[in-house]
Amino acid sequence: VRGTTSGAPRGVSLTGNTIGPNAPGGTTRHAIAFSNNDGQPFLDVLVSGNKVTGPGIDDKDPSRAGTSDLITLHQCRDFEVRDNVVTGSGEVGITVSQGSRDGGIAGNTCTKNDTAGITIGSSDSVGVSTIIVEDNTCTDNGQNYGRSTIGAWAYAGITVFGADDITVRRNTLTTTTSGKQRFGLSVIGGSGVRVAKDNRISGPVQKAVLHRRS
Repeated sequence: VRGTTSGAPRGVSLTGNTIGPNAPGGTTRHAIAFSNNDGQPFLDVLVSGNKVTGPGIDDKDPSRAGTSDLITLHQCRDFEVRDNVVTGSGEVGITVSQGSRDGGIAGNTCTKNDTAGITIGSSDSVGVSTIIVEDNTCTDNGQNYGRSTIGAWAYAGITVFGADDITVRRNTLTTTTSGKQRFGLSVIGGSGVRVAKDNRISGPVQKAVLHRRS
């Protein structure tokens, strides 16, 4: 879903779709994406009940079809991302960044994505704020099959990067693999990030919750 310099669609619902995995030899980055480089926001967005499967191959792989993030929301306001199943992304399962705010990410299942199951914000993102991340299940993410050189902080069940007024609660973050997923939850920079004690984090991780100023 794309916007233009004059505006972006509002009231968009993407529900109940089954997508992927992409075929060998194809080229794709995102299975579901809201993107507007002109900064015009999407208003009232719902992404719900979709089943999205990637090949577990990074989109930068020179020989095989890969994916970046399976569900991506940029410049979205008043949004919900809920009850989706995302598996096998070459990078992140669900990303919300680039000015997105006033929304919720709830009840999603994110499994075996190359870096994080869910990421809020990014290193080049601004204006990401006022988001609740709750009741999601993230299992065996941070697999790094594509041997990415991104920092170890990224290999987590959930990552919050440079975002403000974020609540993370009642999520289940587990890993059964040793040495790949480094953290249950990573919080890098930002302000007002609230990590509730009711997040359930288990498995052989380096640290349950990583906090870094930058």
